[in-house]
Amino acid sequence: MNEPKRPTVRVTHRFRASAERVFDAWLDPAHAGKFLFATPGGQMIRIDIDPRVGGQFTFVDRRDGIDVEHRGSYKEIDRPRRLVFTFAVPLYSAEQTRVVVEIEPRGSGCELTLTHERVLPEYEAQTVSGWSAILMALEATLHSLSVERDEHSSLDRIHPLNQETRPMTASADEEVIRALYQELLDGWNRQSASDMARLFIAEGLVVGFDGSETENRSAIEDAMARIFADHAPARYIGLVRAVQRLSDDAAVVHAVAGMVPRGKQELKTDRNCVQTLTLVKRDGEWGVAVFQNTPAKYDGRPEDAQRLTAELTSALEARGIAALDG
Repeated sequence: MNEPKRPTVRVTHRFRASAERVFDAWLDPAHAGKFLFATPGGQMIRIDIDPRVGGQFTFVDRRDGIDVEHRGSYKEIDRPRRLVFTFAVPLYSAEQTRVVVEIEPRGSGCELTLTHERVLPEYEAQTVSGWSAILMALEATLHSLSVERDEHSSLDRIHPLNQETRPMTASADEEVIRALYQELLDGWNRQSASDMARLFIAEGLVVGFDGSETENRSAIEDAMARIFADHAPARYIGLVRAVQRLSDDAAVVHAVAGMVPRGKQELKTDRNCVQTLTLVKRDGEWGVAVFQNTPAKYDGRPEDAQRLTAELTSALEARGIAALDG
């Protein structure tokens, strides 16, 4: 009997950091433990990296009292363009799969494409979301280190970030972050380019629904103004799935959103999306560093698409259509 075809997962992320900085973070224990395999409610209790071809790595994240080990070995190390390693999580499967990280310079930043081969079919969706979250966490980690470097004038004076990636509780910071996300949607719904742009840091980045990229606050305001001048776009309703704190001054928001055309009462389901925001705190104020919209197509999984539509419809009914005009 032929073995069922195993899916290949591919995730791409654009970084403002150089290819060298992004590459090095994967092999530096002081940095890798903050984004690789760390979970919001877990505690990274072990990080071992032998950064050479044939070398091994082990990460152990303690989750609800259970130690979850992630391990593998390095097959290719070509700084700063390519990193290949085997990967296994013995708690779930002893089988080793293959991960390829490819990095291409893009202006002053770079673009990373991660390919995970022969993923178990039952873990395909979880693998996509997991690697996506890891790359967003890497973005926030590098940004946080850049802020500290600017403040201290040299990398030698940077204090290492806390090794544990901590979840945010119902703290004042989380309330501010959740409110900021809602303000972003409200600014769109009011068709106010300035209200949206002011929520971003000066070098903020927007990755649109169609993959277009707009960088820096001024350009973001101009782009939004052009959209609103051209037509009255559908309004957003969003739900925050999680707020993950990466350091004292960096966090990631995972949200889902739908759109309701003006004059209508129902969602335009082909516009459902997953929204990810990386936020940083500067001078005591939170701002959006990266805002990314990803279409929630769920190819081959119509039940997931239907589930998201039902969830967003329930939220819309609970809040009322008038709330979108507020």
